[in-house]
Amino acid sequence: MDFVFPEATGEILVFRFLAEQVSHNPPVTAFYFECPQQRLSIHGNLSIKAKFMGMYVGVTLGGDMVLELPTNSHSQETEKYEMTFPMLYLRSFLSEPWLEFGGKININCLESKISAGIVFQTKPFYGGKPHQLTAEIKSTSGNTTARISGDWMSGVMELSWVNGQAESIDLQTKGDWLEKRIRPIASQADDESLKLWYLVRRNLISGDFQSAAEHKKMVKSFVWLLMVVM
Repeated sequence: MDFVFPEATGEILVFRFLAEQVSHNPPVTAFYFECPQQRLSIHGNLSIKAKFMGMYVGVTLGGDMVLELPTNSHSQETEKYEMTFPMLYLRSFLSEPWLEFGGKININCLESKISAGIVFQTKPFYGGKPHQLTAEIKSTSGNTTARISGDWMSGVMELSWVNGQAESIDLQTKGDWLEKRIRPIASQADDESLKLWYLVRRNLISGDFQSAAEHKKMVKSFVWLLMVVM
């Protein structure tokens, strides 16, 4: 998937996102995101484990993610920021479903020794606002240098430095989404997930659940064979 953002300078920044299911049982997805002009990239893997909690569903997001950035605009060296995922909650699924993150994630950079902790605060049962977070950024010595708080969904955050300086950060960005581009099924490799699950998806859409179940067994057998060969 490609999408673009026009810069004030007139330059068009191109972003690319790729994702592929690399394991069926347990389900694991690998993903890659990049902006070549800015030498920015993100890669990682994600697995999910859902649990019914009565009035909501809690989803554990396993795996990790690495954000790679240039140390500065003139350097070829990069810094890698390793991070975990928060919990995901599906609320009010019997009426008007909505999603929110909860819990703490940790971010660490081995090159700069800088770290951060971000706490996604869940909405209280009575009152309060959804999609709030707080974060602390720590220096190489382990001391807190800045704190961030605000509504991550709206994109307006408040950054406060320990020296008393403060500023607002607007993360909202508008861009034009390009149409999703998918190679024809005939041009895809046999182990690509879209082609692998094509007959299952087609039978589910047509309502032929028996054939869908049979093709699902074939997919699982094929995946098992690949694991044995590899």
